[in-house]
Amino acid sequence: MNMSSQCAENLAQGGAGCMHMRAESSSKPLKRVVGAVVLRGDEVFMAKRQSSKDYGGMWEFPGGKVEEGEDDQTALKREMQEEFSVDLRVGDFLASGDDGRIELFCYLAEMLGDPVLSEHEECRWVGLADLQDLEVPPADKPAISRLQKMQRR
Repeated sequence: MNMSSQCAENLAQGGAGCMHMRAESSSKPLKRVVGAVVLRGDEVFMAKRQSSKDYGGMWEFPGGKVEEGEDDQTALKREMQEEFSVDLRVGDFLASGDDGRIELFCYLAEMLGDPVLSEHEECRWVGLADLQDLEVPPADKPAISRLQKMQRR
């Protein structure tokens, strides 16, 4: 059973579906951002943030801000085209998390083509078992946790 099916099955059986975690934050609205969780077997595509940006040098699920008038899927496709010159097929919602400033909504996705690095320092396929060894922003952690739980099933 693939991870998308597991999320849907969990929801259909009266479960919570996929994980949603939210850190304590101020009353200021959080910026909505999206991330692509692209799987290839037991590996996931990760991108290393530029050192000059917030959370510089940390690994993340690639994606970006949702612009006004966009839905999550459209924003994720646009961001992946801008950052990696690659088309994306967006699947099921996986998890969300926040850091008090942004709220990240992660979706399972499939890359249609090979990514071209432009805005990140590095990108690579990381084994699901090795994700805990990466330094990641707080908002990405719930999706990593969800992937690892789903892998153990």
